[in-house]
Amino acid sequence: ADFAESHARKPELIGRLRQLEAAELQEQGPKFHGQCQVCGKHLWRRPRLLVLAERYLREVEKNALVDRLFKGHQEVVEKLLSPELHALSEKKNMNKELSESLAVVEAFETLAGFTPAGPALDAWHVVDLCCGKSLTAALVALRHPKLTVTTVDRLPETEQPHYAQAGLQGISYLQLDVLGADFL
Repeated sequence: ADFAESHARKPELIGRLRQLEAAELQEQGPKFHGQCQVCGKHLWRRPRLLVLAERYLREVEKNALVDRLFKGHQEVVEKLLSPELHALSEKKNMNKELSESLAVVEAFETLAGFTPAGPALDAWHVVDLCCGKSLTAALVALRHPKLTVTTVDRLPETEQPHYAQAGLQGISYLQLDVLGADFL
């Protein structure tokens, strides 16, 4: 229903989708645990990110990039699981999304000359074009909290994680269509 509403679909369709969502919530009640204090969306009791983390810790899943995140950056994973960032912890293809985003983040760190013992990447301004729900931006901002990150996508801001409410002040969002005539 949110997607239909944000893409200016017919009010009848939006209303029917809201009814279906409500019916589904009634059926699946035990799967949810409260609502987001910012947008009101229902929060999953066991977010997909948490389920995936458990699979890596039990060594059911094998991917070096994702494994390094779960075993070496627990503070990042904990922050990603915060209720304000629910848009990130519920991605459908979480393993694939994490792999792709972590590859970009690690490539950035390598190109920027980052080493854990070296200086921080405070002076950088990272721009995440076509960010979708902005998982890559979140990962780079959480790993390097003092740098500035700008995310750009055509999705409404209401579909983005609530970074400010989660205490991540270094991330800003611009709703722009990079293929639109007014982009540049």
